Formats: sequence, C-alpha cells, structure tokens
Amino acid sequence: MRPLWEAIDEVGLPMCFHVGELLQEGPGGCGVSMMLNFAPFRKSMAELIFGGILDRHPSIQATFVEGDINWIPGALQTADMVYYAYAHEIQPKVEHPPRHYWEKNLHATFMSDRAGLRLIDEIGADRVMWSNDYPHQESVYGAGWTSIQDVLDAVPEDEARMILGGTALELFDLR
Repeated sequence: MRPLWEAIDEVGLPMCFHVGELLQEGPGGCGVSMMLNFAPFRKSMAELIFGGILDRHPSIQATFVEGDINWIPGALQTADMVYYAYAHEIQPKVEHPPRHYWEKNLHATFMSDRAGLRLIDEIGADRVMWSNDYPHQESVYGAGWTSIQDVLDAVPEDEARMILGGTALELFDLR
C-alpha cells in the first residue's frame, strides 16, 4: 500500500472512509447489518495510527464518513490504553499518542448524533462535519433542519459554523 499512501500524500487530497456495505441475511439481518455497517472505523483508525501511516505521511487527512461521531471518544480512550500498555510490543513504534493523530489528521461526519454532540469537547468541534446522505433511509431527509438545530443547540456559534460547513470548506479546499 506504500505507493497509495505516497500518492495521497503527494497530491494532498483528503481521503474518506465510508461506512460498510454488509448485508446479513436471516432473522434480524437488516438490523444487524445496519449496526455493523455504522461501526467500522476503529479498525481504519487503528491502521492509520498504529500502522505508522500517519507518521510516515503526516500531512495526510482522512475523514470517517457517515458513521456518526459518538464512537470517537471511546476509540481514542482505547487507543491511548493500547499506546501506553503495549508500547513495548507495538511495531512500528508510534511517534505520538493517538489523540495527536486525531487532532492533526482525522475527521468524522455525522447526520444526526445527539450523543456525539454531547461529547464534542472530547472530540473537538473542528474535527467533525455535519452531512446529509439524501435519499438513503438513514439520512436526515425530512429532518435536516432538526438535525442542524441540534448542532446549534449543542455548541457555541463559532463551533456550529465549523461543524455546519467551515471545516469542510477548509479541509476540502473549497474556499
């Protein structure tokens, strides 16, 4: 994968990891599939951090798309535990604690995530972006303004501006 990471780094284009597309059959298949599809990012985050990709390519920016943001504090907590408890076993050696990479290289999007918005101080308002996935069932179609109002109610105006567009404009160089 080294040529891929080098090309992404050279071009400077942010990359996005999308939620899964697994479809499980049988009793409860739809519900099980959706629960798994919206929780795949711990593995990707761990590979970027503990695989040394972000140490070798510190300018790479990656966004975890449509998987909500409530998973991030728990993932960072677990990653920190791994970083400190298994420091002698981790290969390659990671140059920084996991939160460093989150704050410098990683972002996530959400559509409607009140639990995640309550954890925004742990996540960082500058690391998240509101999104819409029209016309999919799990999008905020018909509830977009309610979802936006949730952001406005949860954070100060400057943070809401980042979440509702400012961070995306900067990250994807759309200004």
